[in-house]
Amino acid sequence: MGRVLDRLSGPSLIAWPTFWLVLALSTMMTALTSAALFAADPLRIAVAILIGQLVMFAILGAGYLLTRQASARTRRLTIIPLIVLATAARGIALAISLAVLGLQSPPQWPLRIGGSVLSNSMVIVLVVLVVASIREHRELLAEYMTRNAELTIARERAHREITERHQEVVDRVRRQLLDRIDEMAGQSPIDVRNAMQNTVEDVVRPLSHDLARQTPVLESQPDGLPSPRIDWSAVASDATTGRPLPAVAVALTMIVIGATWTFTVFPVPAAATVLVSGFVVIWLLCMASNEILQRISDSFGPLGRSLVMTLLLVATGLITGFAATITLPPDTQVRTVAASDAILIPILGWLLAGAKAAQNQQHRLEEAMVEVNKTIAWEVARAGETQWQQRRALSRALHGPVQSAIGGAAVRLDLALQSGEPTEMLIDELRQRVVDAIDLLGAQQPDVDLAAAISQLQAVYQGACEIELHAKVPAMRRLAADSTCSTASTDLISEAVWNAIRHGKARHVLIDVTPTTPATIRITVQDDGTANEADHNARTGLGTQMLEEVTLEWSRTYTSSGTTLVALLPTA
Repeated sequence: MGRVLDRLSGPSLIAWPTFWLVLALSTMMTALTSAALFAADPLRIAVAILIGQLVMFAILGAGYLLTRQASARTRRLTIIPLIVLATAARGIALAISLAVLGLQSPPQWPLRIGGSVLSNSMVIVLVVLVVASIREHRELLAEYMTRNAELTIARERAHREITERHQEVVDRVRRQLLDRIDEMAGQSPIDVRNAMQNTVEDVVRPLSHDLARQTPVLESQPDGLPSPRIDWSAVASDATTGRPLPAVAVALTMIVIGATWTFTVFPVPAAATVLVSGFVVIWLLCMASNEILQRISDSFGPLGRSLVMTLLLVATGLITGFAATITLPPDTQVRTVAASDAILIPILGWLLAGAKAAQNQQHRLEEAMVEVNKTIAWEVARAGETQWQQRRALSRALHGPVQSAIGGAAVRLDLALQSGEPTEMLIDELRQRVVDAIDLLGAQQPDVDLAAAISQLQAVYQGACEIELHAKVPAMRRLAADSTCSTASTDLISEAVWNAIRHGKARHVLIDVTPTTPATIRITVQDDGTANEADHNARTGLGTQMLEEVTLEWSRTYTSSGTTLVALLPTA
């Protein structure tokens, strides 16, 4: 019920589609209940109807603007009284306009006000719900298309852009280092030694740390997304599949629309009998139509079912109209009743069935949205793992082979200078070794083995902290076949263990690795340290960045017995 009231109090209440649909239905109902007036002067009565419509929507618009910033609860509580007030004002304006224009005097206040409140309130509610359902469907469809576009971007990043951008970084780092080496040509041996030492401290080490900490930039969605279009054939298919007609709603709406006129024409007992019998007849005929549509669902396509449903609704209106002509006295405008049923029942049936179909499509879109969001999260996290692995590999190469080659060359040259050894050929040899090491930047790094990395951690911290690994065999097999996730997992666990020991003074760390779905694993690192959340917030850095970048989701909880980190990672 809350969602219905939210739709009624939303922007669809005063949208142009709502205005024109309500005007069309109001004009039709007034024409049917005031056939003599329309026959006498259709233009002036149309003006009177339009004046009433403008008054009604002016009040609806003012109420919407006044409550737009209010709480949802306030809007829900005020929307029905607002609609009743607006429709009553519409009836008053219509009655006054008819009198002023000389079409009806004295004004029939009970019929105009009561009929407007009952029939137009029902029409507004029905039309707003239909319009809101279609608008929500369109908005959700647009969001779904946007999310699919983002999914395409995430996949492109994972399969093309990451590699290209990584190569750009490698080339930039290589050029920067080679330029420094080239600058050494023609310098004295002492200047060459000093330049190599400075290159290690000023270039290699900062670059390695910057690469390890570099945050990937997510691409924004592309411009020029296609305009979302509702698949009306799918709506028609949904609107005619199974038992599509809400029989109670159609019957109840028709009875409410005709209630004022019926009680005006007949005594109360007779009016009640007419309305109840009319409700039952319409309900039974709609139920029978549903049974027919259910039986032909597999035999007819959307167009065929739409034609059949239209014919069934028209037949329902004609049957109820014919029943009115043979049961009502001949002097009670029976033709008006028959025409009302024959016209309004098909319109109301299609409106209600269409709204139901739009809601069904929206429900399916919401389910699809959940799935595409999960896929996007997986793709983005997977891209983060890939970038993390590439940057860390480049960082390790800089910090290891390149730094060793340049630093070692500086040390070797320094020893030669101290011993008086000739340095010309040595410089050329050392320079070539440095160039060879630089050329290896970006080369494929050996796969990371999680079990071996844990064993190394256990050896390093032996005596200081007991590190225990509980890993499910399927999870370890999956990591062994996925070097990208294995690298991210190893770095994540190493960082968590280091934090537990360094900051929490942990004596025991339990690592659990478990497969959750065919495309994810869960890593849990639990320690008995004394770290707390305030301490962690004061030192957030590379570890938190890594968690944000390579995981689908993660959480860290602090208790008196220690800290627990849980991370969900994507696997190939």
